[in-house]
Amino acid sequence: MSYRFATRGLDELRERRMTGYEPTADRNDGKLMMTSAQAREVLGVPGSCDPAVIDAAFRLRARHSHPDHGGSVEQFRRVVEARQTLAAPSPPPLIVIHQPPWWRLILAALSARLRVQRAATPRVH
Repeated sequence: MSYRFATRGLDELRERRMTGYEPTADRNDGKLMMTSAQAREVLGVPGSCDPAVIDAAFRLRARHSHPDHGGSVEQFRRVVEARQTLAAPSPPPLIVIHQPPWWRLILAALSARLRVQRAATPRVH
């Protein structure tokens, strides 16, 4: 296989993949174009379901609507947009507040008490 043949094949692959590609989140100023009811209809999931069910339905619909497997770009785009609409919001990042061990708290309280007692007692020279 020659280098020229390999690069021509890559260029054709890039063109085929990028033709008609438009990220859905960039349309309409970053807002999704699909309502929750429409997204559930596209994925075929009931009104109240687990996120795992949504993920499984997305994988099944994406497998059948993907352009490499006989589907169209528009079908696949609608499935991806439906998944983005129904995706559960990510939990807020976990904030860990460092707490010193219990014995350090006790030592700090005792040393503070000792400092107060030392300051209150007069020194004899």
